[in-house]
Order: sequence, then C-alpha cells, then structure tokens
Amino acid sequence: MSLKYRMAAIGLALLLMPGPLAAQSKQVASPGSFVPQSALAFGRPGETAKPVTEDTPLPTRAADMAPASTPALTGVSTGPGLVGPFRPQLGRVVTVALSASSWAGGNAQLLRSTDNGATTLPLTPGGVTVGVWSGQGVDQPWVETEKGATLWLYLPFAGITYRVS
Repeated sequence: MSLKYRMAAIGLALLLMPGPLAAQSKQVASPGSFVPQSALAFGRPGETAKPVTEDTPLPTRAADMAPASTPALTGVSTGPGLVGPFRPQLGRVVTVALSASSWAGGNAQLLRSTDNGATTLPLTPGGVTVGVWSGQGVDQPWVETEKGATLWLYLPFAGITYRVS
C-alpha cells in the first residue's frame, strides 16, 4: 500500500474517532431515513429512455420452449390396463390426450411410480386427485420434479387412442 493511501486511511480514522483524538469537534453520523432512488428504463440508442411503468411496460416476450427431450407415449388400448412407462422431462408440463369413438365407461387415470411401475400411485398434489378422465379430452395435470420417476396411464377399455407427452 502506498504512503499516500496510508496517510488518507489514518486521516479518515482520526476524523471518525470520538473525543480528544478527533481532528474535528463534530461527530460524524450516517444520514437517517435515506433511501436511494433507482428506476428501470429502456430505449433505443439515441432516444430518450422511457421509465418502466404500467403504461410503458418492459418490452419482453416469452421465449419459445425447446422441443421435448423425451419421446411421447402413444398408442391405442387393447383392453383395460396400464400403458407405459412415460419418462417425463423434469420441469416440463405433461400433456395427456385421450380419444375414443365412444366412451364405454370407467375412468382413465395418470399414475406415478418411482420404482419403474412396480408401485403406481395417483397424482394427489395438496390431497386433491388430478389426472383422472371420465371421457375423452386433453389436460396437463402434472409437472415432474424427481429424476427417475415414471408415469403410467390406466385405460379402462379397448379402443382408446392415447398420447402422453
């Protein structure tokens, strides 16, 4: 450290010390109730910046999602039973589409497993069962967050066209 900086540091220390060692008679105190103002603004080069407000929001758009890295589970059911596994991409919404020429009754249900299908459990976030269909339709009932979890689809009769993606 240079002599110039050492002298400046010693001078500052003397200014801040109370009592007879201080080089001045007034004590130094930090300002009270001070809040620095800052704002976000935007604009094109050469133009006046516009503050971000309700009337002039920040010009952004949602980026397109990359294509899914896992293949969809598709097919037509041949009778009541489970189809799968579907290995969901972590953090991506799971979409289920079901169609049939007529719905013969019963419920289709998306189930989750952490042991590759040996045990399948219903999806129950907050104690509410989701991923159940009593007819054809499309829904996005789940976002998987656990690596290695698989999803299985129970279909109640033959002839249901399904897609899990």
